[in-house]
Amino acid sequence: MSSLWFILQALILKKYPAVLILLSFYCFFVTIQSGLASLILVKDPCAWSLKPNIGLFAVLYSAVVGTALRTSAVAWCLQRTGPVYVSMFKPLAVVVGDVIDVIFLGQVLHLGSLVGAAVIITGFYAVIWGKAREEKLHEDSGEGQWSESSSESTPLLQSAK
Repeated sequence: MSSLWFILQALILKKYPAVLILLSFYCFFVTIQSGLASLILVKDPCAWSLKPNIGLFAVLYSAVVGTALRTSAVAWCLQRTGPVYVSMFKPLAVVVGDVIDVIFLGQVLHLGSLVGAAVIITGFYAVIWGKAREEKLHEDSGEGQWSESSSESTPLLQSAK
């Protein structure tokens, strides 16, 4: 669903480049969805109380860093590169999370994590290589010249001489 959201967000940002309004709507609807899911899944009313301790700090930090900054960075990247690059970095976060677990928390690194990381990184670089090659082919073929020299009265294949 995240990849579909990135594609939709890229299309919206091309036609309507007001990033803050788009992000506000995104955060609003995510809040509604999360609230409904939480009300259904968490039946204990004591779990909803926040005391001024580390729990309140964690909620505020998650709201500011986890939502606002991350979503702003994603929107900025979508405007510059498009949804393919942005959705590629989502699986890479799992690899970064595993590395942070090993370094800071002293977790044991399992073979499955290593194999998964290798597959993710290989796929990541394969997509980047493919996109770079695709862009080079578009530049070499002069695709931009075709769209400039063609007109509505000239068929597409005849305009590409």
